[in-house]
Amino acid sequence: MSRVVVVSGGGTGIGRAVAASCVKDGDAVVIIGRRPEVLASTAAEIDAHAIVADVGEVAEAERAATEVAKRFGHVDVLVNNAGGNALLALTDPAPATSPVARASAAWLANLRSNVLTAVHLTEALRDVLADNARVVLLSSIAAFRGSGSGSYGGSKAALHPYAIDLAAALGPRGITVNVVAPGYTTDTEFFGATMTDQRHDLLVGQALNKRAGHTDDVAATIRWLTSPDAGHVTAQIIQVNGGALPGVDEAAGQGPWPGPRGGGSGFVTGPWWRVGVRDRPLVAAGQGPTTTTARTATTAPARRPTHRAAAGQGPTTTTARTATTAPARRPTLGAAAGPGSTTAPGCGRLELPECRRSRC
Repeated sequence: MSRVVVVSGGGTGIGRAVAASCVKDGDAVVIIGRRPEVLASTAAEIDAHAIVADVGEVAEAERAATEVAKRFGHVDVLVNNAGGNALLALTDPAPATSPVARASAAWLANLRSNVLTAVHLTEALRDVLADNARVVLLSSIAAFRGSGSGSYGGSKAALHPYAIDLAAALGPRGITVNVVAPGYTTDTEFFGATMTDQRHDLLVGQALNKRAGHTDDVAATIRWLTSPDAGHVTAQIIQVNGGALPGVDEAAGQGPWPGPRGGGSGFVTGPWWRVGVRDRPLVAAGQGPTTTTARTATTAPARRPTHRAAAGQGPTTTTARTATTAPARRPTLGAAAGPGSTTAPGCGRLELPECRRSRC
C-alpha cells in the first residue's frame, strides 16, 4: 500500500537517497528544501513532489505542513534530514568580535540548522501523522564524540532526548520515533571544500570495514526503520558508521580542521569558530597511568526504589565505587602522558591533576 513520505533536505545527499528509495517502493514522496533549482531537479529525476521552504523558520514549516495536509491528508513517514554544519557557511565576524559573541553565533547557527528544522517540521505535522506512522531524525557521529567546535555535535545530540520524549508522547498511537546517526558518508554536501585525500583516508581508516559510508547505507537503515517490520523499535539512536565508534575521531595533529592541533597554548588553531576549543591529545599505549574503578555490590537500606522495582518490593542494590590506580595497561582516550594526571573514565579529555571525577 502506498504511503505518504515527507523528507526534509530531500534535494541532495542522504535525503535524496531516502526519497529515491521510497519512490521505488511506490510511495508518494514529498521533498522539502530551501533551493528551488536543486529541489525541482531532484523531484523531476526521482518523480517526487517538491515544496520549497526553509523549515528553520516557523512560518515556512507551517506553510509546508499545510500544503502537505491539503494535498495528501496525512503523513505516514517523516524523515527530518535537513541540516548540516552551518559553521562552514557562516561569515567570519569582525576581528574585534568577542569570544562570547563568536561562540554565540556558532551555536545559534547550528541549533537553527539542525534542531529547529527538525522540531518545527515535526510539530507542524504532528496532528497530520497517521496512526502507526514513522518519524526519523538525522543525527551524527559527532553527537557522541564531538565536532571540534562543540556547536555542531551539540546540536545533533539535542535531537536524541527530543526523539525519546516524542516517542513516549506518540507511542500510544503506534507511532515510532528513532534517530539515525551516520558516520563519514560520501556523496553529500556536508564537507563542502574542506575534504582532502588525507582526511578521507583517515576517516575511512577509522571504520572497521575500512570503507566510507554511502548515502544508500543510511537510506537502507531508514527504510527498515520506517517499515512495518520495525514497529517495536522506537526511541533508539542507530549508528551507521562502519564501526568507527567507539574509536578515536582523528589522529593527533590531523584533526578535521585546517591548521595544527595543540601547541603550548592548549587551543586548536583554525577557522574563527574553532577558537577556544580545548585540544584533546591522544597518547600511545603505556603513556601515563590510568584510573580504573572497582565496584563492590552492597545492600543498602530501602530508600527510593529504582525504576525497575515497585515500591515496597524488597531492598535495592546499590554499587559503591572505589577509585584505584591500576598498573598501566591501555590508557583511556586522552590520558595525560606523564605521572600525576588522571582522566575521567571514557570522557576522552585531558583533565587537571586534581580532577578526580569517577562518574561522567
